[in-house]
Amino acid sequence: MALSTAISRRSLLRMGGGALAAAAVSPKLGGLAFAAGRDSRIRIVDTGHGTNPDFLRPLAANGVQTIFRYYAQRDNIPGKNITVRERDMIFEHGLSIAIVYQHEARRPGRFTTATGIEDANFCLGRAAEIGQPYGTAIFFAIDSDAHTTNEVLAYLASVNEVFAGRYTVGCYGAGGHCAAAVATGVAMMSWIAEAPAWAGTRAFINSGGWHLYQNKTQIEDSPIMSAGRVPIDTNILNPRFDTIGAFDRYGQRVVYDPADVQYAYDRRRFVAATTLNLRNRPGGDAIGNLCIARTVHVVDMRGDWAEVDINEDGRGDGFVAAEYLRPLNQMPAYVSGCQLMSV
Repeated sequence: MALSTAISRRSLLRMGGGALAAAAVSPKLGGLAFAAGRDSRIRIVDTGHGTNPDFLRPLAANGVQTIFRYYAQRDNIPGKNITVRERDMIFEHGLSIAIVYQHEARRPGRFTTATGIEDANFCLGRAAEIGQPYGTAIFFAIDSDAHTTNEVLAYLASVNEVFAGRYTVGCYGAGGHCAAAVATGVAMMSWIAEAPAWAGTRAFINSGGWHLYQNKTQIEDSPIMSAGRVPIDTNILNPRFDTIGAFDRYGQRVVYDPADVQYAYDRRRFVAATTLNLRNRPGGDAIGNLCIARTVHVVDMRGDWAEVDINEDGRGDGFVAAEYLRPLNQMPAYVSGCQLMSV
């Protein structure tokens, strides 16, 4: 999946403040609701690593409902391919499973009609082994915006022909690729990578037509979200939709509570400053920085200051000026040069 260069949060905690450049800004978050009894924590995560009980236990306790796991033709990451044993372990922890297929997804020329047929048949074999129910989804990772749209569409069309309606086809990757795939009917679901510079991503996010947005990648330092030495990515579900084609231990297609989905969506905001100070208290010392076109989880408001969670564990990590945050249908243009904090 999309990876990013990072520096450690611990190092940034030692940094002082300083004036930071800002892009166009949004109005303050005056209308943001904080409803009693509503839970805005992340529900859907993904990992290319094999999981274990030390990872799954705190994840489930922190409100996660679904984990994406992989079908792949080789384990270039230890434990990348989901096994029957891991499937059962995930179910035993009360989680459901979503599936993504990925193999050499950045290689030029990778996506053709022939490879679509080959990959679809491979996925049918893996799905039979895992017991993935018909009617659920398999997403296909297009891990670069360098592939042409015609290549991607031809590839996904051949996947659909092989699947013959048995599984829903999803597109993972750049907004431009996935928007075209959904518009032409070769994908029924879209999962947009956390790569804000990729072609078409900003336009598709702001259109509201996407299903799932991968808002954080490579969370590695959290004792809650990445316990058991398993790094993860987190994902936001679009409130226009209530499913991503995941399945539970009973073979049922998972449907998410619409009110919870909307509440979680509303509490995520894009950073609209080129580089935005993260402070230890409202108006206090800078303890790190956040980058434009990346998301934060607003956990509280104190006047003109938003308390934000930056690693999706549901706990506040610091404060930012609320005027530099925008809702998810107003993704700002990506600007290079900001170095991401490690989470």
